[in-house]
Amino acid sequence: MKKIIIFIPYLICGGAQRVVINLLKGFDKLEFDLTLIVVDKEGLFSFQISEEVQFIELEKDRVLTSVFELAKIFKEQNPDIIFSHLNYANIIAVMAAKLARVKSKIIVTEHSNYLAGKKKNKIRKKFFDFLLKMTYKLTDKIVTVSDGVAKSLKLAGFEGEKYDFKTIYNPIVTTELFEKKNNEVKHSWINNPDIKVIIAVGNLREAKDYPTLIKSFSIAKKKVNNLKLIVLGEGKKRKELEKLISELELNDDIELIGFVDNPFAYMSKADLFVLSSQWEGFGNVIVEAMACGCPVISTDCPYGPNEIIDNGENGILTSVGNEKEIAEKIILLLTNEDLRINIRMNGLKRAKDFKVRKITNKYKNLFDEII
Repeated sequence: MKKIIIFIPYLICGGAQRVVINLLKGFDKLEFDLTLIVVDKEGLFSFQISEEVQFIELEKDRVLTSVFELAKIFKEQNPDIIFSHLNYANIIAVMAAKLARVKSKIIVTEHSNYLAGKKKNKIRKKFFDFLLKMTYKLTDKIVTVSDGVAKSLKLAGFEGEKYDFKTIYNPIVTTELFEKKNNEVKHSWINNPDIKVIIAVGNLREAKDYPTLIKSFSIAKKKVNNLKLIVLGEGKKRKELEKLISELELNDDIELIGFVDNPFAYMSKADLFVLSSQWEGFGNVIVEAMACGCPVISTDCPYGPNEIIDNGENGILTSVGNEKEIAEKIILLLTNEDLRINIRMNGLKRAKDFKVRKITNKYKNLFDEII
């Protein structure tokens, strides 16, 4: 039995956290002795940890201060594999492994486009880049959740034989998803056959570019009768988005519902799913929507969507930030039933490639390869 320690700092709701939870559910407990280590276990995902998984909380205020406690656990347990997630946590995991002087194989996972996101202070960014490059050279494998994420790291200077990359897509499609998608949704728009509903899912933040989606919706609404938009997610941009909705006089047509525990029930009953992101690491919600039978429109942003979507076959890709083009594709899919059905059916087929069992088998093969 292989001893695996998985390290992720927090279990708040996010794409990386959902990936870890799905992997823990998918790994064969008769084949793997699993330990999950977190800095702080607060978060909805903590309730989904099986009793068969040893669950350790470091109870530290910051990831940085957890390095010595982490090293102590690594030394005590001496795992076959240390499997870390999120780049800032990966630095700490590698440092802890070296402090512990264990012979464990180290796998770090990159979940996001390294070139996108917040503009750090130049000195801090250079120091972070230096630490990441130094620690990643000490790993046995760098797993990226899309080829695009690997590309972003290479463009940032992570090149050479010491950086060993492997792309493994995220485990997304679960039995739980199929169960939850059939749950009832108590919403007047969803339950009205005369209303066309667009669903968007994701935190209200810059990356998701909801202003472009709202403007696209405003254009499409003039061509599609009884069109409504529901956004599932919460975040810092709420007030800004509410202001834009009011300015465009769309208060009766757009609802920012906030975080919901079961987005799949909404996806399965909506007419269309739209992702308007400026950047992604992979785009889990695209696969989730496909698995729920909801036709997908997504921006061809860096990175992930074009690795999931075969444009015009199982989804539609558009330019980033182009509200007119997105509006045109919304109108096209909502007025062409044959095309919408075809994309829906092909999306269901594509989603099968991201079943948890299929992805966990890829990790099993990786573990066998490096041990």
